[in-house]
Amino acid sequence: MASFLYHRPNLWDYPTTKPFTQYDYELFSDKSLLLEMIKAGCQEVFKYAPRDIIEDREFVLKAAKLNGLVVFGSCFTSDKEIMLEAVKNNGYALRFASEELKKILNW
Repeated sequence: MASFLYHRPNLWDYPTTKPFTQYDYELFSDKSLLLEMIKAGCQEVFKYAPRDIIEDREFVLKAAKLNGLVVFGSCFTSDKEIMLEAVKNNGYALRFASEELKKILNW
């Protein structure tokens, strides 16, 4: 992973002003790198990840434990375990829970 970043020295130069879409597809296919970016507060990288990653329940669970806001727009807003972890990490994630889950848990 480190060698991957050394070949792209501008990756972190302007993380808030450059769109993530300009970077290689390979960047968003690396689960460990995505988790590090999510942990650092860059939950928006989640929306650029390949479909197989964002539909991977175990990956989304790990990501929700690091940054609860990654559940926004995910296909797991009805998943009790993922949403509980997301809300534990960031109470604002409660807003993204499905209506049926909110009823079940009396949220």
